[in-house]
Amino acid sequence: NFNKKKYLLIPLILAAILSLSVLFSSKWPLSWDIYTHINYAITYINYGITTVDPYLNAPNGKEIGYVPLFHILLIVISSITNTSLIDTARIIQTITPVIITSIIVYVTYKMYDEVAAIVAGILLVSSFMFTRLLLPIPETIALIVFIIGVYLFYQSTIDNKMIYAFISGFLTLPLMGIHFSSCVYYVLMIAQCIIQGKLVGLKSYGVFLLALIIVGLCGVFALITYSPSHLSQFITGFNSVLNDPLSLFMGQKAMGLERYIKCVGLLPLVCGFIGLCLSFRNREVLFVSAWTLIAFIFSNMHWFGIPVYTFRMLIYLIIPLVILGGYGVSKIYGYLINTNKKQQGVILIL
Repeated sequence: NFNKKKYLLIPLILAAILSLSVLFSSKWPLSWDIYTHINYAITYINYGITTVDPYLNAPNGKEIGYVPLFHILLIVISSITNTSLIDTARIIQTITPVIITSIIVYVTYKMYDEVAAIVAGILLVSSFMFTRLLLPIPETIALIVFIIGVYLFYQSTIDNKMIYAFISGFLTLPLMGIHFSSCVYYVLMIAQCIIQGKLVGLKSYGVFLLALIIVGLCGVFALITYSPSHLSQFITGFNSVLNDPLSLFMGQKAMGLERYIKCVGLLPLVCGFIGLCLSFRNREVLFVSAWTLIAFIFSNMHWFGIPVYTFRMLIYLIIPLVILGGYGVSKIYGYLINTNKKQQGVILIL
């Protein structure tokens, strides 16, 4: 019987091999972003939580445009492991891809079955976008919280357990503290459940919003108590976004169709399309199908005149796409197994 849980380790092993190969091939962490974040972490070590980095743009310093939780995480891990911030970043870039792959495999397994989970993990590793998971940056860490939060919300609509929806809403707090853009996208993704037209979905969304409001109020209270100046900066920034929402997207670059396909990967796109077609007759996949379609639209907002940075948005597309692709392959595999056992080898090779 192919459906054995031990095969779920296959994509995890592949992800670990790729991560370790990067670790041993270079003594420096990937991406130039991480060096900026390390500099911010050093600033927090020497000056505490501040909004200005005195080490850059002397003599006035440079305003820190990132929320601080990722940098605090760097400092904590560095202290626990007794390593430099550079080596801490290398640890993060080695562990994070395996963790995200494990979560996607687990989520797909709980949603569907072992075959879907294995295929989803392999599709993720096969995509060029997997290389973005190797970057030790706030967005990568935020993806862990992002996937868990969306899955918990999905479970609340299935099991009618509102505690899952509440936890999902509460996760906006660490998500906002790690990567603000991911938090905004997370709230928008959760909202897509309404299109399912299920009363339980609306109820879960109401609980999610309740937790979101509580988190927001706690954040405002904390700012008023400990740092009124930060609250003033937050209100100013929020008002500027309300007055000119498109300012968030200024300077972003679209992507041509050929590069779009190469980055996502032909295999994930084909399998995802198969899963999407099969989902029209299986409402249990509607949540992931809607998630995939909305992520696809967001990654192509330049069609509507909004110049989003397509490459960065693709990481949010690949996650539901590989889950949907795993579902599609699982359905085809089950059909072939039940109709003609000689096709087992063919479908496994594919």
